[in-house]
Amino acid sequence: MAFIDLLLNVTAVLLWLSWRGVPAEPMTRGALTLASNLRPAQHARPQRWHHAVWLVGLLVFRALFYWHIGRQIGWAARWSPGALTLAFRSDYFFRMFLFSLLGFCWSIFCLYGSMLLVAAVNRGPAQAEPFTRLIRNQLGVLGRLPAWFQIILPVLALGLLWWPISLWFARLGLLPRQPGQGMPLHACLAVGLGGWLPWRWTLSVVLVVGVLLQHVYLGCHPFFEFIQTTHQRLMRPVCWLPLRFGSVDLRSLVLLIGLWALVYWLRPGMPDGVLALLYQHGISR
Repeated sequence: MAFIDLLLNVTAVLLWLSWRGVPAEPMTRGALTLASNLRPAQHARPQRWHHAVWLVGLLVFRALFYWHIGRQIGWAARWSPGALTLAFRSDYFFRMFLFSLLGFCWSIFCLYGSMLLVAAVNRGPAQAEPFTRLIRNQLGVLGRLPAWFQIILPVLALGLLWWPISLWFARLGLLPRQPGQGMPLHACLAVGLGGWLPWRWTLSVVLVVGVLLQHVYLGCHPFFEFIQTTHQRLMRPVCWLPLRFGSVDLRSLVLLIGLWALVYWLRPGMPDGVLALLYQHGISR
């Protein structure tokens, strides 16, 4: 069921991007001539509303599917932002619809959080490679913020959102009720720090594919140019390490090991992780 939920979340994200108008065709650099900048006189704006309809239908359909299948096999849906893990009973349709909506929102949060990371790393002129320009266009005003603020924005956003969400979840019985008017600062900070955890997949892909492109030529697709540019910028903090021996560069491996060592130390979703302990300390004060 976890694999099915992952596939449906990916499908929902693709529908979201289609509704947002992200092109599926390979991108090229900016036009080099005046004639190539001219648009046809009758340029029909593509209709994208049906993607939003399919997206809503998918979220409702999978809630019905989880509700029907889950209560037969006794499945409990689980969602974790890193500091804690919530369980949703599958014999209640509203809980399954909430889980479906929450899983989609978390996927979108991870996607745009990764975009903010790329925008912060690939700071530079407006004529960047196509994938970076596409990411900046999708982020809008967020893509023009200072790099340091783009780095901390996922933590701030998730921490601030968790405050009202936790109160609502406590009313629904998904979280224990807490005395007072809201969640303590420690708990919100612990959940907010989970906004950085999805970056481990983005960084791992860039580091692994970047090393592969250093030794294997896979063509001149804009995606490979994007990976190479991002990989080179990520390596700047460790470029001083004397770990390059001819064509073998071990600095990427050191950075990758350090990344996953940090993730293991935080242990997202585990009760003995640092974020979980910080969260428990916040609600038990």
